[in-house]
Amino acid sequence: MPSEVTTLSVNDKRRIEMANEIVSNAPPGEIQEVYNDLRQFLEDDESFTVLSASMFAEHNKRNFVPVLVEGIEKPVIITPFNVLNNGRIYDPRSKQSFEFDHVKLEAFDRASCPNADVEELESRRLSLQESVDAYISKYFMHGNGSVYSYAEPECDEKKLLICIVNQQNQPNNFLNGHWQSQFAVQFPKEDELQIDGWIQLKVHYYEDGNVQLFSKKDVNRTIPFTNEATFANDVVKIVQEEEENFQRNVDQSRRLMSEFNFKGLRRQLPVTRSKIDWSKMVSYRVATELKPQTP
Repeated sequence: MPSEVTTLSVNDKRRIEMANEIVSNAPPGEIQEVYNDLRQFLEDDESFTVLSASMFAEHNKRNFVPVLVEGIEKPVIITPFNVLNNGRIYDPRSKQSFEFDHVKLEAFDRASCPNADVEELESRRLSLQESVDAYISKYFMHGNGSVYSYAEPECDEKKLLICIVNQQNQPNNFLNGHWQSQFAVQFPKEDELQIDGWIQLKVHYYEDGNVQLFSKKDVNRTIPFTNEATFANDVVKIVQEEEENFQRNVDQSRRLMSEFNFKGLRRQLPVTRSKIDWSKMVSYRVATELKPQTP
């Protein structure tokens, strides 16, 4: 009931802070619904309207939101690593950039942008992108992935960044899910690769309730750098190993939670381990009462 909530004596600054926190924790695939509710909560507050673009931009970058852009074959992921200094979004596949409305999720003003990558890493980036594409095509139904080259501005450190996202929204089933991972590939020595990153899963189920799952795992691996020919496949092999281990651990935790944790919160089922159909029980009772009694 927004009209009742807005009568609380909360100053404008605190209300905006609350709105920012709500947006940052919005469940996957539900950012627009959150935005509409916040507009009612803040009664279309002008300060919120001004700040909404920056809040949504942070949300989109943090969640690797994929967007379709006219003239670009594959979806472009919005990440912290492909936002140019002028705010435009860069696509390393097509070597193009575009303006992006983070609230409406609309891309426009597409243009060529050929010099945004780190030139020394481009051949490795291309081979790694090819291997990542093959991996995603095989294991993710709705997956998208991009590889970026990145150079630290204050030092000579250069690295490749892999960003993977798989999101499936099923509002008719009251279910949304979001798989996301990030891996930084660095070259500390001539014969060594350092792979650091994380994998996370967010699920929201909201039929007759509100259940959210959040799980995250950090990754830190060091492997030999044998040669350029096997470089990309070696890196993706580590990505696959870590993501498969993460998925197995999540499945195991879910089973244990269902068998032990939730068991203590609910009434024990009958020996048949099936729910009682109370409508049938009533009919059985009525039938018994109407049955002729033997003299």
